[in-house]
Parts: sequence; C-alpha cells; structure tokens
Amino acid sequence: MKADKTHDSARKSASGARKGPDARNPEPKSGLAMRSRNRSRQGFTLIELLAVLAIVGVLIGLLFTLSGVVWRRTRQSRATAQLETLADILNAYRLEYATYPDGLSDIADRLPPGFDTGTNGIPLDPWKNPYAYEYRTDAPHAYTLYSHGPDGTNVLDSRIHPGR
Repeated sequence: MKADKTHDSARKSASGARKGPDARNPEPKSGLAMRSRNRSRQGFTLIELLAVLAIVGVLIGLLFTLSGVVWRRTRQSRATAQLETLADILNAYRLEYATYPDGLSDIADRLPPGFDTGTNGIPLDPWKNPYAYEYRTDAPHAYTLYSHGPDGTNVLDSRIHPGR
C-alpha cells in the first residue's frame, strides 16, 4: 500500500500540475462567490456615488448663492458711481446755463461712454430702469437724483444727491 501512495505522488509531481483549476488562482467553489469578488473590484457603490453627488450639489449651490451676492453688490456700486457722474454732469450744466435741466434727456449728449440710455435719452441704471431726476423749482439749486433699485420700486442711494 505504501508503494501505491508513493507511485501516485510521483505521478502528480511528474505531470507538474494538478488536475482542475490553476494552483496559483484556484476557482471558487460557487458562482456566487465569484460574482461578489468581481463586483468589489469593478468600481464605486451606489452610496458612494450618491454621497459625491450630494457634495457636488452643495458646492454648486454655494457658488450660485455667492455669485448672486457679488453681482448685486457690483450693480449697486455701479449705480452709485453713475449717480456721482450724473451729479457732476448736472452741476456742469448748471454752471453753463445757470439752471439745472428740466429732465435727464437734456443731458443725454453729455453722458460718457458706458451709460445705457432708453429710447427717450434718459440714462438707465444697471437694472435697466431709468434714473429718477426731479428738479425742484422752489429752490433754484436743488434737485433729487436716484435709482429705483433692482426691483424698480425700492429707492437705491436716494440720499446721495438730495438738494444740491
């Protein structure tokens, strides 16, 4: 019997390989184990992808919120600068004609480049609303100049040039 065992082991070593699966990469015993092993090597799980999408969504939301704040402040600063320019133009008009103009359309030809004007020649604010101008006849050196702001109803910077 001992000789039979020796003979079998010699035959196995002489062939150099076992029958069946490769010795270095043995096959799993069932197909389910094979599928789960391949699945773990394929990529990200659904939970991981959803977490990444949620983070990206939050970052995009923050970006849009912050960019809206920046645009609003930029437009407000532009309106303030344009009101200052209009006040200078109105004062130059007064020095030349000894009175303020009746309306902003009278100074349309004096506006520097970069001012948008409506069809009637009245300068428009950054929100495309016409600037409001009131020449007060009760006080010869007084006027009110302001912008209605982003929604067209709120007064923006109305205190910048009241009654000069």
